[in-house]
Amino acid sequence: MSYLHGKKDIDGSLVVEDKVHYQVHQGNAYMAHHNSSALGTGATINIYLKAPASGRVHLNYDAHGSSSFDIEVLEAPTVTSGTGTQGSVYNRDRDSVNTSGVLDNTATPVANKVTLDATITADGTIIRSDVYGSNKSQGDLNSREEIILAQDTVYVFRLTSQASNNRVHINLDWYEV
Repeated sequence: MSYLHGKKDIDGSLVVEDKVHYQVHQGNAYMAHHNSSALGTGATINIYLKAPASGRVHLNYDAHGSSSFDIEVLEAPTVTSGTGTQGSVYNRDRDSVNTSGVLDNTATPVANKVTLDATITADGTIIRSDVYGSNKSQGDLNSREEIILAQDTVYVFRLTSQASNNRVHINLDWYEV
């Protein structure tokens, strides 16, 4: 679906852009990431976020590894409060002052932040699980289909290395309306 952006262009032509591009221009698109330069076999990294109680989060993610890895998207997992490290959320329009409504895992949750490597005690519902790179020297996932997160719900994006000394990365990209 495309949206009309602004007025007609200087030459009188109609300017149309896709919905994600439109949300970036409106200052409603955000990104966060997490990586490890040498993740061991069976070791994990994860990104925790809690969707806001109002508005909708439309999210895409991608993951990369120098060797094979598994990736899971957990919905409503049990996570120990206050664990992990606070991570940054960036507006994709670098001049926008808008902030994200997603919340981190601190004892008093903070908006416009995620948590890296929160302690998960129960997985909740695994809504997506994929294996990458098992038959080749590296793994690469690009989720082109957006997930619309349930409001006021916790999500964890967990990557598990299947090789030693694995350089891995998780990227989250979303917009909020």
